Amino acid sequence: MTLMMADSVPTLDEITALEEPGDLLASRRALDARWDAGHRDVETVRRRAFLYWWSCAEPEFLTGLPEDSDTSPFAEMRDLLMNQSAIDPETRFTLGWMMSSFAWCCGPEPDLEERGRMLLRDHDSDPSGAFVAFDRRSEYGRYFGHILASRGDAQSRP
Repeated sequence: MTLMMADSVPTLDEITALEEPGDLLASRRALDARWDAGHRDVETVRRRAFLYWWSCAEPEFLTGLPEDSDTSPFAEMRDLLMNQSAIDPETRFTLGWMMSSFAWCCGPEPDLEERGRMLLRDHDSDPSGAFVAFDRRSEYGRYFGHILASRGDAQSRP
C-alpha cells in the first residue's frame, strides 16, 4: 500500500491505515519518517514510543516488530514527553504503564519502575477525572484501551 510520495510525510490517519492489516513495522517506519521530518506532536511521540517499547517488551511473533533491546529511542521520546510543562492524563497513564510494567525497555535509569508507578498514581488521583478515549487510535489505542478497561478505569470515569 503506497500512502505517500517520496518527499511527503505520512499523516497519523495514513499511519493508522497501515496498522489495519496488521503491519506494525510499516507503521513504525512511517512514524520514524514523521519523527525524522521534525514532527514532535504528542500523538506522534506517544505512538512511536509505544511501538519501540512494545518491540522490546514482547517477542516478534506477537507484534510483528523486530525484537529490539536498544532503549535509546524510547528514552529520548520519554524525556520529551516528561519535560512538557504539564503532562496530560493520557501521557501519565501510558508512560506510567510502560515504565512500571517493563522498565528495562524504557531506558537504563534505575528508578524508572518507581517513576512509572508514580505517574500511574498521579493519573489515578487526578481530581478532574479526565477520561482517556483510546478508540480509533491504532494499535496503541487498542492496547491502552484494553489496559485501561482491565484496571477498571473505563467504568469509573464518565
